[in-house]
Amino acid sequence: RTQSTFLTTHLASWGFVVAATGTETGIFMDHQQFARDTRSFLHWVDHESDLPGSWLKSMAWDGDWSAVGHSMGGGALGLLVGIEPRVRTIIGLQSAQVSGPWLQSMQAFTGRAFHVAGSSDWIVPPAMVFLGFDAAQSADRNVYFLVEGMGHLGCLDNPGSLDPLPAAEQS
Repeated sequence: RTQSTFLTTHLASWGFVVAATGTETGIFMDHQQFARDTRSFLHWVDHESDLPGSWLKSMAWDGDWSAVGHSMGGGALGLLVGIEPRVRTIIGLQSAQVSGPWLQSMQAFTGRAFHVAGSSDWIVPPAMVFLGFDAAQSADRNVYFLVEGMGHLGCLDNPGSLDPLPAAEQS
């Protein structure tokens, strides 16, 4: 079970195959390892979808992939697009950015990038999220959203109760 059960359940209710990793948890995660774990997991789901008798039989498709990440998981998206060409859409929810290879991957990304920031997020302030938007200028579509009053946990199951935007409206 991940922190973003609400988001994954909601996306699955629309018919999407949703897979959430449970690696690299905690405050000192390795963004590069998280990107590699995510790539491996995406390939595993794709492979399992092709196997006769698999519960995933024919659920994944052969087209482009999308990836969503929150906080450090959102920061790992920039590294993921540098190592997995099938990921053509990324949605970073209050993405904690990293430097070096992350910046190069984001600058080279030509897919679709969506960046969501919360105006009341003191963990990953809007200015940090904007770095991802600014770096992804080569993207086919590059959009930055600022949700007024949303804190860092606004897109998860249990948003902060002290944020200006009521918790029921954040999630």
